[in-house]
Amino acid sequence: MTSSTPVGDVTHTTWSSTVAVDSASSERRYWTLVLVIIPALTLFGNSLVVLSVWREMSLRTATNYFIVSLAVADIMVAVLVMPLAVYVEVISARFMSSSHVIRSVSRYGNFFLKCFPWLTR
Repeated sequence: MTSSTPVGDVTHTTWSSTVAVDSASSERRYWTLVLVIIPALTLFGNSLVVLSVWREMSLRTATNYFIVSLAVADIMVAVLVMPLAVYVEVISARFMSSSHVIRSVSRYGNFFLKCFPWLTR
């Protein structure tokens, strides 16, 4: 379906289906960029924590070693889990839809309540 509108000496033709696809595509690119930046920032921030404790002798305390172990665990999640999760979210057809989020939260809630049945009493 096309529509033509004269703009000065040039006729501007728009394809309504193309415009809708481009709008969805640009929104998809926006969310993809956000989902790619989060693991990168996670990796960067936790690497700074590990590096600061490693380089500064006064920061080598038992408490900071615990914080470093948490930072290392976060780095592993950022490297091993988050890229796969971003890939699955970007490729799937239900990308960032509210119904997908509600179903995911509902599934997690049901699993959580089955693990801890005493919470429902």
